[in-house]
Amino acid sequence: MIKLRFVFECGNSSVVEHDLAKVGVASSNLVSRSILFLLLITTFTYANINNTLAQAVLNKFETIYPCLDADLPTIKATSPLPSNFKEYKFLKIEISQNNLRKQIGNFRVLFKTKKKVKKIYFRFNINAKIDIFKAKHKLYNDKILTQNDYEKVSIKLDKLPSKIITCKMPERLITKNYISVGSVLTMNKFRYKKDVLRGTHVKAYLKDGALVLETEATVLRDANVGEIVKIKTANGKLFRAKIISNYKAIILE
Repeated sequence: MIKLRFVFECGNSSVVEHDLAKVGVASSNLVSRSILFLLLITTFTYANINNTLAQAVLNKFETIYPCLDADLPTIKATSPLPSNFKEYKFLKIEISQNNLRKQIGNFRVLFKTKKKVKKIYFRFNINAKIDIFKAKHKLYNDKILTQNDYEKVSIKLDKLPSKIITCKMPERLITKNYISVGSVLTMNKFRYKKDVLRGTHVKAYLKDGALVLETEATVLRDANVGEIVKIKTANGKLFRAKIISNYKAIILE
């Protein structure tokens, strides 16, 4: 405790002393309260932005995985925040696709300051489950996928493979290669089934003046309606033809 003593002299009067110890105590308490107030402001400011960032991260995950079942993630800065952090204005977050397949990952946040836009890195930890698909039995090459070929399972979101199929299975998929039973299904194992598959027999039409000649032909590659492909007629002739329906084509001159 600091004691202050003031001495006043008035002519031949005796010295008057005044002990200001109480004043010193009051000043000390005032400083302590000021420091505590600043700490509370900093804590509340960080708590507010922390909740904002947590919700923003959750929104990112829910955009990618509509079937996500998750709690609000925990957020932590990867390095000490600036002393003037309370002056920063939140703009947006940025998370890489790789980090969106993990339970624990990093992301960066863009803040606006008085002079420029600053990037600060944070770390998230999200407790979440997600629906994926597994092969129910062996799937061989060029197999058109049906609902009997796979099953939906819920797993913890952690280190998911790239191009994983989640929430809903796309339609019109064909296997590219052999897939073993129990394998997690990812898009790189499939291609989309086109309207007309290679080897399909179609009716091919050739215009000759006012006449329209019809012949049987085989499509030589997968194609959608509207695409131009090569076809082979029954007598072995090759033509370029435009697919106009699943089983019809017009031979181009």
